[in-house]
Amino acid sequence: MKRRRILHLLVLILALSVLLSACADGEKAPDETSAALSSEQKTPDYPWLAGNGPIPDRRMGLARQGLWGIAGGFDCTDSGYYILSGVWSGSGSLSGTDSIVFYGDHGSDTLIMLCGRPDCSHDNEDCNAVFHAGQSIRYNDAHLYVTWTPEFFKPKVTRMDLDGSNQTVALDLAEQESDETGLQFTGTPILYGDVLSVSAKKLDASGDDVYMNFYRKLNDPADRLIRLPHDGGILQDGDTYLLTYDGSVDRWDPDTNETEHLANVDGSSFGYFGAEEAWSIKDGVVYRLTYASGMETPVLDTGLRPTEGERIKLTCFPDHLAVRYERLAADTGEVCVTYYFYNWAFEALGEVTFGGDDNYIIGETPERLIFCCASPRSPSVPRYYVDKADFGTGHIEIREFNMPDVDWTEIDVGA
Repeated sequence: MKRRRILHLLVLILALSVLLSACADGEKAPDETSAALSSEQKTPDYPWLAGNGPIPDRRMGLARQGLWGIAGGFDCTDSGYYILSGVWSGSGSLSGTDSIVFYGDHGSDTLIMLCGRPDCSHDNEDCNAVFHAGQSIRYNDAHLYVTWTPEFFKPKVTRMDLDGSNQTVALDLAEQESDETGLQFTGTPILYGDVLSVSAKKLDASGDDVYMNFYRKLNDPADRLIRLPHDGGILQDGDTYLLTYDGSVDRWDPDTNETEHLANVDGSSFGYFGAEEAWSIKDGVVYRLTYASGMETPVLDTGLRPTEGERIKLTCFPDHLAVRYERLAADTGEVCVTYYFYNWAFEALGEVTFGGDDNYIIGETPERLIFCCASPRSPSVPRYYVDKADFGTGHIEIREFNMPDVDWTEIDVGA
């Protein structure tokens, strides 16, 4: 009995020493112990919360509507979030078509490249975080999946551990079967949840290119590409899949490939397509379109009236709305972007202003909004964030990430 107690004590001491050493090393990429994740990340009980938001309170494993940057380039888990971004200038042998995976813990101001190799310089395609022409990143079945195109017309899906290690090819599109022959894949696939969509072309009998869209489930045992009902775009409203095409929004079942027409819409002004309603902004007024009745109702007048050369955009999140207003500053003539925030009772929560037209929201978590930098030499690279705890306080601060793998001084000087 005494020997058993000693063994137990030694095991506890060893476990504690490992934990302490991990804490001493600072920010680290997640590992397989982070795999027990829920599908929803609940919003904290902020004082400014009000109203009933129609957006599903789910942020993990799906393509989020309204985010900018690389399409499908953001995923949010219980432990942290992943951003697939472009590259920055002066990044060694990386080219403008390369993509980089960043990781951040919830609550931390640090973003790191998802590469745990201590000998890696993160400036070439041997780095675990670098993917040529990367297009989407998704959490699924305790792994990360990245879609990318290492060679022309030969896109792949790579599966890896949550820290970027143990990368394997989960799917090689060049080897996929379909009802069409002679396909060339013209773009990088995008993962919408567990649905993979890819564009392709082939020559018709006249020698002209014919373009078409295909899809398949990520882990489909049939292992076959299926032609989409039409060549529109795929959207997700939680677990519901939608297709938009030529002014129409349809409910879509990827298991049967059948669609149900929901409404005819003007997609140019919309901020969110849901399974039962859609939200848009026109001349500074936010509208709700209910599919069943066909009625479009104004719900919020922001007071913003864009004139020629100015642009306005609506993005809807589970706990709030964000209105992006791009205009020229009256005193300097430079482009300025202001974000106005509202809760779902349509009460104003405050605003922030950036001095550049490339400051877009590229990620959203229960605690913050993530913005890309404004440098034209660093497209879609994350740089700033806003804490939602600032909403409704009278002052919303724009904070800058600590990014040890990026030399912003060199980028800002060269921009």
